[in-house]
Amino acid sequence: MAEDLEPDEPFGWMAWRFGSTAVAPGEPGTASRQRYEFARHHAAPLVAAALGSTAVPYRSDRSVSLRTVIFTDDHDECLVVVVGDHEPTDKVELALPYGLEHLGDRDLLLVVPAGAEWPLVARLPWLDVHARVFTHHDGEVVEQPLPARADVLAAVEGTVAVPGYTLGAAQEGWVDELTAWADGHPRLAATHRSSYASWQVDGRQALRIERIGGGRVRITAGAGPFTLVEEIDGPLLDPHPFREAVRRAIAERTGGDDTGNLEHRFQSRIADLPTDRRLGLDPLVPEFPATRPRVGGNSRGSIDFLGVDADRTLHVVETKVGAKDPLVVLQALDYWIWATANRTALADEYDADPERAVVADVVVLPAGGRELLERHNLAVLERLSRSVPLRLHAGRVELDGSLHLDAVARPMGLARTHPTRMRRRLAVAAPAPHDEVLEATLVELRNRGVAHRFLDVPHSSQRFAARLFSLLDADGVRTVLARRFGAMADADPVHLEWTDPDDLLRESTPGRPAATQVDAVLSGTTIGGQRVALLVEVKLTEAELGGCSHIEHADEHARAVCRSDGPFGSAPDVCFQLRNRDTGVRRRYDEVLEFEDWSLPATVERGCWFRRRNQAMRNAALAAALVEAGRFDRVAVALCCPPEHTSMRRRWMETAAMIANVEMGMLEPAEVVATCAEHRAEAAAALSADVGMHPVRVGGLDAAVAMPARESLVWSLVAELFGRCPGRFEAYELHPGGGQYDVVGVAFAGAEVDESPEFFIHPNLEGRIHQFGPANAGDTMDDAWDMLARGQVEQLLWWLRPACPPLAAGLGQPGVSGASVMAEIASLTAGRWRWRQRIERRRSTEWWLVPDDRRPSTAALAVEVSADPVTATGTVGERRFDLIDDPSGFVDAVRGLLPPQPGTTPA
Repeated sequence: MAEDLEPDEPFGWMAWRFGSTAVAPGEPGTASRQRYEFARHHAAPLVAAALGSTAVPYRSDRSVSLRTVIFTDDHDECLVVVVGDHEPTDKVELALPYGLEHLGDRDLLLVVPAGAEWPLVARLPWLDVHARVFTHHDGEVVEQPLPARADVLAAVEGTVAVPGYTLGAAQEGWVDELTAWADGHPRLAATHRSSYASWQVDGRQALRIERIGGGRVRITAGAGPFTLVEEIDGPLLDPHPFREAVRRAIAERTGGDDTGNLEHRFQSRIADLPTDRRLGLDPLVPEFPATRPRVGGNSRGSIDFLGVDADRTLHVVETKVGAKDPLVVLQALDYWIWATANRTALADEYDADPERAVVADVVVLPAGGRELLERHNLAVLERLSRSVPLRLHAGRVELDGSLHLDAVARPMGLARTHPTRMRRRLAVAAPAPHDEVLEATLVELRNRGVAHRFLDVPHSSQRFAARLFSLLDADGVRTVLARRFGAMADADPVHLEWTDPDDLLRESTPGRPAATQVDAVLSGTTIGGQRVALLVEVKLTEAELGGCSHIEHADEHARAVCRSDGPFGSAPDVCFQLRNRDTGVRRRYDEVLEFEDWSLPATVERGCWFRRRNQAMRNAALAAALVEAGRFDRVAVALCCPPEHTSMRRRWMETAAMIANVEMGMLEPAEVVATCAEHRAEAAAALSADVGMHPVRVGGLDAAVAMPARESLVWSLVAELFGRCPGRFEAYELHPGGGQYDVVGVAFAGAEVDESPEFFIHPNLEGRIHQFGPANAGDTMDDAWDMLARGQVEQLLWWLRPACPPLAAGLGQPGVSGASVMAEIASLTAGRWRWRQRIERRRSTEWWLVPDDRRPSTAALAVEVSADPVTATGTVGERRFDLIDDPSGFVDAVRGLLPPQPGTTPA
């Protein structure tokens, strides 16, 4: 860190801000000095004002942009990204991708200079993230309400300017001979803008004609130092010098002397492809003028291509060479928003179907062997709402110079940035093990017409609910209900996807007959004769707790209420949801619910309390209405989701604090699993395979509990490698968490791990496995986690064989190694304690196992995997174990430190 820092200064210019590099203050007036002063003196008070509490400096093993200062709240539930007013205004929007990269399962707060917030708030409605935006000026912090999607679309809607240029009536015919020659040249492509006419060769502008002041016309021909520029005030008498300048530019570009402007060359190559190889788009219009949100308002920009496919669907195409620009995906989103807002006019112009959603295509030509998209863009992409149809394509140049555009699977879920998101690879998801009870449940859902379209996807929340609650027999239902309502006399069968047939909340209309649907209802009678029910909302991979969709249909007056504080914006008579979209039937949510009279905590965003908690509010209203109508004596509402999905649980408990007359709590998946009878243990294990939970022993039965399996699966793979090929591999680093570089690295024993050709495998906890080696440098296997979760280790090792001589020699039987002990410990502690890295060395790493409070200072256990892959030691308190000679003693010692698993009785 800088030499002049006092040791008790908590927000100084510290090394943790910049990885391994401590940045000095710099000279007065320099950007370095301004950033130093802002981070040292101004950032923390702004964050404290936004949070309403003190802030904690954010620490990360990954680099943090010097344009931002990042903090978390005391509970590590909120990530705050601050940008000072010393930063250029066009760089403020970088706070969004930078924040998403480090977000994990936290909420996001962006604190930016006043007047620079529009690009941020305009994009957030299309991102699955719980975010808030604050502006600061002269030390004062103000929260900015987020607009509805309809607000953003209205802001960018306008006149569609079809690319094309005319000189004007007075100048007509002045340059016809030159333009006719350019139009007929086989190597020139017309790329006209509204302000000038131009022709390019392989993406390099070779001729430009434009009208300037005084009725004159400027002609620019050629490129580089031999460019010819001339202004004329009448017909062009001799076009030959301009043709020669253009011919010279063509020769230099096609002959290899002019190799610059790679992105425009890439675009030119795409435009020259046959229709079936250029994403099936015809026409494909380059440089289409559009509008995108920028600081201070909207500004003009150009879509790289606007196209129409064979289904008459409009496409906006964003191209990029390399993936260093962190705004690639956000820029594609900007143009998709503009095209969506102007879809009708564009469809009329290009004979497209205005009813079909616009598709965004991101086409990247990887540079220098890098990944298709770097981590900032991946973070944005995986937060992008599924309501935005976006396709990824990778450019590939063959040895003969031909260009190909290959489709790339879009990441489905937030595996890199969200530690509770299970990988949702729809194309490769294998069917779950056969379970007759589950299959009967799925058939019943389909027959009733309530099956979701992703029901057959293993990571569907509806399938998760069906499998989880199909484990419950009558005894199981009684056990679950008894923990909330007391001893039960009897219980009814579980009812999935239940809708109130009497429509007590008056939600249905002739045009929209749907009413609140409950994922699961558990009901029964207590021994005292009370009829009770538990309404269960099930979540697995969702980012939000059901936003209110009515804001998108309301007029501006009603949307203003959505941005006002309190229940229903403190104006229920104006609330468009309560008015049921003015259909004549008013909903009863506010009539059956009672609200707490409290001061809104800083953790809750401004605006209607239920704009982002609508689903929880409706479930609570239904519970209150059922009691009011005498259908039940007591009704409680519970959220059932993996315990690691902390952001979802926060939203739920915030809603519970707002509503006074309904019991709202949690139903842990492990609580349901722990009630299953022994004969249901196989189905519980199948549930584990479906949702990424790891099977462990619970109460003497093999059952699945809700815990993340990634670290355990990583170590199981490492254990296989070490055990099958003793002495041939080394494990050398682990970064626990949920980000891009959270990996155990495995290399050939004795290799220099800093040299990519010797570097063997990176099984990223975020959902991919990369392998590097002489044969398959940089290969990625996106469905490796699915294979590991299904126990298909043999198939995975077979895939690794080409780059791994020890495996290529034959797969032996697995043996005991330090890694196999680590796999058992990772499985044992998953979901209750966390691994935190403390010391990283080239050949070995020390890990600390700490309680799940994200505070490494409370470390209770250290485990070290040494450079020798067949030895490892572990320490519990003062006792040191050899993980090879005494693995069971070490495991038992670790088990003695752990708190009881939910649903079990402590030994």
